[in-house]
Amino acid sequence: MLLNVAAVAGVICIVLVALSVVFHISLIMFKTGSMTPTIPQGSVAVVREIPASDIAVGDVVTVDREGKLPITHRVTSVEGSGDTRTITMKGDANPTEDASPYTVSHVRIVLASAPHLATVIVWFSNPLILGALTLAASALVTWAFWPREQHRSRPRRRARHARNAAVFAVLIGGAGLAVMPSGAAHAADSVVHGDHITITTVGDAEAMAAMAPNVPVEWQVGVTVHGPGDGNAVVDLSTDGDLTLNVDIRACSVRWVGDGCPGEEESVTDVSQLTGAQTNVDLLGMPTSEERWLRFVATLPTESHGTMTVDVRVTAHGESVSGSSEASTLPRTGTNAWPAIGLAIGAIVVGLIIAGIASHSRRRA
Repeated sequence: MLLNVAAVAGVICIVLVALSVVFHISLIMFKTGSMTPTIPQGSVAVVREIPASDIAVGDVVTVDREGKLPITHRVTSVEGSGDTRTITMKGDANPTEDASPYTVSHVRIVLASAPHLATVIVWFSNPLILGALTLAASALVTWAFWPREQHRSRPRRRARHARNAAVFAVLIGGAGLAVMPSGAAHAADSVVHGDHITITTVGDAEAMAAMAPNVPVEWQVGVTVHGPGDGNAVVDLSTDGDLTLNVDIRACSVRWVGDGCPGEEESVTDVSQLTGAQTNVDLLGMPTSEERWLRFVATLPTESHGTMTVDVRVTAHGESVSGSSEASTLPRTGTNAWPAIGLAIGAIVVGLIIAGIASHSRRRA
């Protein structure tokens, strides 16, 4: 009976995977409460990709942002024509609209949401849990195909069990698909240009989007100023979010290599913790004729869920330019099916190999 139930669940997962691929449907997890009460923090939403021409005021959509995590808010205005639209958005719990409009060719619209499921998905995405599920699927396939004495009434039952066990293994793959992050994100440069100021942010987006307690995450912020004559630049930071991070900030005259400064290291204002209530905290001053690279090493001190945006602002020659980095504890999910398919196939193959070895040994005996 249990195996039959698992097989039915496996079929459902297969159907959901097919729908996600064909109709561009995926899951997202809400790391903050900016959409409360409509979609509270820790919710999971089903989203579908749509072209920009289908966006309407009032839709709750997810917009991808270069160098940052996606943002999901309600659309307050839509302008433009052709393949792109310029939209403004606002979180239901936020007092004001987002700081800047978004120019998009497509977005993901929220179809439905369920509260409190994000924690469950994060738990299932633990490699130890996925490994245990894979072992369970392998054990079931091995049991179903294990050689045994056959009575006249048993072959059909054994074939049914074997089929159900194989479908259950695909269920494990479907579960893996639901909880595995989409795509691979590695260290990449995000550059913001002003008239005289350039800010380069370098970080591993995947690591920053899935912080775990006591696991350090590093990113760098490079500052270069080009302007008429010499002068001084001031670098400060502001934070926004609901996480608390322990942080070590150091400055180097050139880009950091690992944890080493190949140039001259410079002291930075002592900031040991980032919270969501810091504004314009001075970090350092620098001559405009030089460059500086700030190295941030942030650690989540305790188990918690949320997000933290760190804005580094540079002021020089009468202008201010900001570059932001975003850390989070909940990874985004998606529809990269190959790891999940590999997980299911691996469970089936392992079970068949073990059962085949046992059958061969039995025939020789």
